[in-house]
Amino acid sequence: LSAGDIGIILVDNEAYIKKYTESEPLPAERDDYTAHDGTVYPKIVLVSLNPAYRNITVLTSQELTIIGKVLN
Repeated sequence: LSAGDIGIILVDNEAYIKKYTESEPLPAERDDYTAHDGTVYPKIVLVSLNPAYRNITVLTSQELTIIGKVLN
């Protein structure tokens, strides 16, 4: 998925249909997104387009699997 795409995504074996976004972690968050080898991963947030559901910030300790992209 590319940033802004709607996808079917598993986070720790829970399925969601949400908008995929990624950004550079803020300085205060940087340690949470840095691997043991020093690689800094993007901050991934799954954005709900329905206000009744919350957005999900995916942590590096969580398992993320992209099942597919939702097409129009």
